[in-house]
Amino acid sequence: MEDFVKKLADGERFFLEIDLPEGTDLTKLVPLINEILEKGDPLTIDRGTFPGLRAEKINFSKLNHAWEPSYPLCFIKSNLKEANFSGANLKGADFSKSNLSFAKLNEADMEGANFQDSDLSSAYMKRSNLSNADFSNAFMELADLRESKAHLTSFANANLHGANLEGIELFKTDFRGADLSEANMNCSFGSADFTDCIMSSASIKEAEYNHSIFTRAKLDGAKADDTSLYKIDFSYATCKNASLKYLYGEHIDFYKADLRKADFEGSELYKVDLTETYLDGANFTDAKIRFAIFYAVDLTKVNLEKAEINDTIFVNCKGFKQRNNSR
Repeated sequence: MEDFVKKLADGERFFLEIDLPEGTDLTKLVPLINEILEKGDPLTIDRGTFPGLRAEKINFSKLNHAWEPSYPLCFIKSNLKEANFSGANLKGADFSKSNLSFAKLNEADMEGANFQDSDLSSAYMKRSNLSNADFSNAFMELADLRESKAHLTSFANANLHGANLEGIELFKTDFRGADLSEANMNCSFGSADFTDCIMSSASIKEAEYNHSIFTRAKLDGAKADDTSLYKIDFSYATCKNASLKYLYGEHIDFYKADLRKADFEGSELYKVDLTETYLDGANFTDAKIRFAIFYAVDLTKVNLEKAEINDTIFVNCKGFKQRNNSR
C-alpha cells in the first residue's frame, strides 16, 4: 500500500487492477490518503478488489466519476464506516456484508450495486441512483434516501425504521417483509410490493400510490392524510388507528383488513371492497363513498352518520341502516 500512497502523492489518479489481500487495514493511512485526494482530480480505479478492507472515514468522493470501469468494484465485508462516496460511480459494486453506517453516498450512482446484509444505518444517500440495486436484509435505520431513484430496487426484509424516503422515485420496488416503521414515505410510486411490510406510525402524507400491493402489511397508526391511492391491495393488512383523512381511494381492496379505529374523515372512496373488513370504531364523518361493497361487516360501532353514500352495496352487514342510494 505504501507504493499506492506514493503514486497518489506524485499525482497519479488512474489505477488498474488493484487487488488487495483480504482484511487490509488502511486505518493509519486514511488521514494521509484523504489529505492527498483533497488536491487534484478524483480517483479512478478499474478492476479494484478490496475484500474486508478497513478504511473508516476514507474519502472516495467522486470515485470513478469520470470513468466507466470495465469491472465493478468489490468491497465485500469491508469496514467503511463514515466513508465518503458522494458523487461516486459505484455501478454494480459489491458492498455486501459491509459496514457503511454514517457513510456519505449522496448523488452517487449505485445502479445494480449489491448491499445485501450491509449496515447503512444513518447513511446519507440523498439524490442517488439506486435502481436495480439489492438492499435485501440490509440494516438502514434512519438512512436518508430523499429524492433518490429506486426503480426495480430490492429492499426485501431490510430494516428502514425511521428512514427518510421523502420524494424518492419508486417503480416496481420490492419492500416485501421490510421494516418501514416510523419512516417518512411521503413520495409517489407505482407497482411496488409491500407484502408483509411493517409501516407502523409511518408518514404517508400527500403521497400518490398506484398499482401496489400491501397484503398483510402492518400500518397501525400510520398517517396517510391527503394521500391518493389507486388500485391498491390492502387485503389482510392491519391499519388500526391509522389517520386516513381526506384520502382519495379508487379500486381499493380491503378484504379482511383490520381498520379498527381508522379515521376516514372527509375521504373519497370509489369502488372500494370492504368484504369482511374489521371496522369497529372507524370514522367516516363527511366521507364520500360510492360504488363500494360492504359484505359481512359489523357496522354497529362505525361512524357513518355524516357520510355521503351512493350506489353502494351492503350485504349481511350487522347494524346497517339503509339510506341515500345504498342498497
